[in-house]
Amino acid sequence: MSSQAPPIDTAMPGGKQITRNAQRRGRVVAAARAENAIWPVVLLLYAILLPRELRIDLGGLVFFADRMVAFAMLPFLLRSVFTGALRFRLPDAIILLAGSWMVLAMMRNYGFASGIERGGALALDMAIGYFLARLCIKSTRDLQRVLVVYAPGLALAGGAMLAESLLSREIVQPIAEAIFGRLPTYLSGEAVGFVEDRQQFRLGFMRAAGPFPHPILGGLFLASMFSLYFWSTLRGWPKFAGIFAAACSFFSLSSAAILGLLMAFAFVGYDWIQQRVQNLSWGLVGIAGLVAAIVLQILSQGGIVYVIVRYLTLNPATGYFRQLIWEYGLVSVRANPLFGIGFQGYERPIWMLTESVDAHWLLLAIRYGVPVAVLVLLLGAWAIYALSRASVITTGSERQAIRSLAMAIGVILLMAFTVALNGGINAWFMIMTGAGITIAARLQDGSTSPVGEGSPLPPRYHNAKRRRVGRVGRAALRR
Repeated sequence: MSSQAPPIDTAMPGGKQITRNAQRRGRVVAAARAENAIWPVVLLLYAILLPRELRIDLGGLVFFADRMVAFAMLPFLLRSVFTGALRFRLPDAIILLAGSWMVLAMMRNYGFASGIERGGALALDMAIGYFLARLCIKSTRDLQRVLVVYAPGLALAGGAMLAESLLSREIVQPIAEAIFGRLPTYLSGEAVGFVEDRQQFRLGFMRAAGPFPHPILGGLFLASMFSLYFWSTLRGWPKFAGIFAAACSFFSLSSAAILGLLMAFAFVGYDWIQQRVQNLSWGLVGIAGLVAAIVLQILSQGGIVYVIVRYLTLNPATGYFRQLIWEYGLVSVRANPLFGIGFQGYERPIWMLTESVDAHWLLLAIRYGVPVAVLVLLLGAWAIYALSRASVITTGSERQAIRSLAMAIGVILLMAFTVALNGGINAWFMIMTGAGITIAARLQDGSTSPVGEGSPLPPRYHNAKRRRVGRVGRAALRR
């Protein structure tokens, strides 16, 4: 007599119940794995919110909180690559080429050993955030999970900026300095002193930085969250927390942050209109923007870049100084187009005391050469284009989530002409870019399903259609 148990007849009531329970357990396990998959990115995002005073100096190589987390995730990334968990795509080659060129540029400017140390650290800062997002944010559902978990941290950061501006005094950074020490200031890549009092006032309010290294960076970072939380299908406290944080970007009193917030408003507003009016499309906006750029380039004095950096600012003096940065920075780029000049200060009039460059794309070209600036800019544009194509084949809540991500990337990409993406903000840009590449590619491949189908998010967090399978999965998770 065989000891093997007879097969379950799923046509019988008992067999059907067992099958349903097995399916329910399978959905719970899959949902739990999906939730766990996002935590590497979430940890990196929360590390970005920590003050830069929290750092470790190892032989001149400074590890800030986000760099500590990123480097700690490196074994996870390598294991995922070697086990085939990451499917290689053409944009990955772009980021790898850009990182390799950064290392080569630093080797040329500082020698073999120092070049590898300096360039390798900076290249990994950029690449790790991108590849973590490629691995961990594979669908709009994953993106929504990240936004839900990240909302409390954003609200705290925004609330800190609001409190500092209204009280006219710094709160976060003095506490961090008392615990971890003052931040050094750098000249040509070397520490030459400490950061002095940063209080500035505009429009009657103090420019607040909160936990960020500069009000501009904090403001732009929070402003980029607006489309992700307002235009996504999230509901309840995560949505309101994210919108509150984005609104608090105003208290940076930064022209880049305020312009980025207004740009996000415009993107969301136009998307809402074009969904209700025939013959309107994002392609039409692209054509109109291209025509306007060509007209400004031809008719304006100095071209479109000078118009942006000179007039789109709250402080005319700052706008004029940025114009000079572009003027003399481009001279440096023309003199050293392939490998840049590293951390050396670019040549400029002696009365331009600071060597800071308030333009990310120009800064990349000055430090590492034109190829790095072009490659990273191309990667961001690629992500936006891929997401726009993916949005055409989706509908409803998933389309909104995809477009909200494309809008957020677009805000950072354009504002990077007036801001250098330092202090963890570059990692955020890379995370969004990596997520956009993966989400768009999987949708094109047909390997992901719409938001809300089997999503482990509680139903109050999104308003997608809740099919029967999705309801069962969520109910099982709550049990």
